[in-house]
Amino acid sequence: MMSKLYSNRSAVLIKLGKYTDALKDMDKALEIDPNFVKVLRRRADTYIKLERYEEAVQDLKLAMELESNNVDIRKELRNAERELKKSQRKDYYRILEVSKDASDIEIKKAYRKLALQHHPDKNCGDTDAEIKFKEIGEAYAILGDPAKKQRYDSGVDIDGINGASDFEVDPSLFFQMFMGGDIPNMGGGSRGFGGTSFHGSPFGGGFPRQRSSGYHSHSHNNGRSSFHFG
Repeated sequence: MMSKLYSNRSAVLIKLGKYTDALKDMDKALEIDPNFVKVLRRRADTYIKLERYEEAVQDLKLAMELESNNVDIRKELRNAERELKKSQRKDYYRILEVSKDASDIEIKKAYRKLALQHHPDKNCGDTDAEIKFKEIGEAYAILGDPAKKQRYDSGVDIDGINGASDFEVDPSLFFQMFMGGDIPNMGGGSRGFGGTSFHGSPFGGGFPRQRSSGYHSHSHNNGRSSFHFG
């Protein structure tokens, strides 16, 4: 009876969004009745909400041992194992410092801000900044592309999507993206920041390639070109 009372109260607490308190009640319910499958499943679901995937997998494996023919538990276990694998890969949302439900505009703004902050030309000799800049570019190459983002979110490519080993960023092109067609000449001739050539597409080289990404070119009366993002 006490186990059921704790179970019922935990269900109410979950509906109220009080997951930590709900876990305490589920723990007590399972101390009294370790074979309470309903509570094991509910606790596993709560662990997933809290991104505690290993614990969710453990609970569902116990539930499967108790009810080996339960198809629903088997599905829940597969889902928990997938979420665990997803959590162990690079978190591109965390790298761009946005939530997982961030809009395309929010993702683009976050990328611009962080890429500018960690650009190697602004952090000369800072290896950490260089690595961070590369990670930011890698993250945006995935989250800024609808098809790749969908695959990443669904976990289709759990074994790796365009990992850092396949991704190279040309730092100089960052300023072409932000500052427009005429870039301050810092090295003479057609070479700019860091002595890197600016010839070619603003999305060429190793810069994250996106399908237009709202990128436009306009010609002004003075013959100069400027670029902006729509």
